[in-house]
Amino acid sequence: MSKTLSIILGLGLVVLWVVAISQAGVTSWLTWLDGIVGVCAVIMGLAMSANSARSFRVGGPVIVAIALFVLWIIGLSVTATAWLAWWTFGFGCAFLITGFASTSSPMTPHRPVTA
Repeated sequence: MSKTLSIILGLGLVVLWVVAISQAGVTSWLTWLDGIVGVCAVIMGLAMSANSARSFRVGGPVIVAIALFVLWIIGLSVTATAWLAWWTFGFGCAFLITGFASTSSPMTPHRPVTA
């Protein structure tokens, strides 16, 4: 689940980058950092597999979320483009939820015990 969501959210950040780069007057440093984080998230998602360590499946999205939260706080403190800063926050929340959702182990089907 974390693999698919990381790829989707990373692509969402890349789309946000494309939209922001096409707008006039948008904070360029936040635009480019969102794009870089998006590409890194896609690469991270592609690197994940079913056999990946749990720490990678959980920690990867959480680290991306922390990076996006830091960008959001810095963006708000230096009065970056408001809509871009808040979209960064939204993607940070989504990555954090992805990481926490990956902590639960998948349910295994019940197998009856035979003698």
